[in-house]
Amino acid sequence: MEFCDGGLESIFGENDSIKLVAFRKIMLGLRSLHSHNLIHRDVKPSNIFLKDGEVRIGDLGLAVDGVEGGGEEEEDGMGTFLYRPKENTVSEKWDVYSAGVVLIEMMSSYGSGMERVVKLTAFKEGNVEEGTDERVKRLALWMTEEEPGDRPSVEEVLTELRESGLVEEGENLEEMKEELGKCRKEVERLRNILDEHGISY
Repeated sequence: MEFCDGGLESIFGENDSIKLVAFRKIMLGLRSLHSHNLIHRDVKPSNIFLKDGEVRIGDLGLAVDGVEGGGEEEEDGMGTFLYRPKENTVSEKWDVYSAGVVLIEMMSSYGSGMERVVKLTAFKEGNVEEGTDERVKRLALWMTEEEPGDRPSVEEVLTELRESGLVEEGENLEEMKEELGKCRKEVERLRNILDEHGISY
């Protein structure tokens, strides 16, 4: 088992560009899963981890083979309520729906766990928090269309992220974290200089 640096929630307080780069990596992870005919069925922040600036999608306990299980009816209650679509038919669009909810969760603000539930429940009914970037709002609502056939494919989501300007091609979460680390080291160096000269700050 691989040890990770933390869960997706650990970057919820970061700036939007870092969160959107991470979201793009989530979609790349889903593209990889789907290319191996796997449908996750439980995409949510607590199942997404960070390792050295990269994203890892974990907990495949509910995953099914997209060839053997795709198109089949699943029992009600499969997956996690806040992130699961209304349909019981298994397809790649199930994961797209869940990722759309995750996108809104990443880009919203919450004062408490209850507020998060209230806002995500409202979003599933088509209500988006005021002040949300229109491009994020448009993409998230598209990904969570009630009819699976009206949702984009993973590839279309990646294209929209790029063409809308939400994520620049080549942006890398690891590079951003490395730059942040450099800034922190520089701050520490300057603090040491001030300490050596007895200057308070």
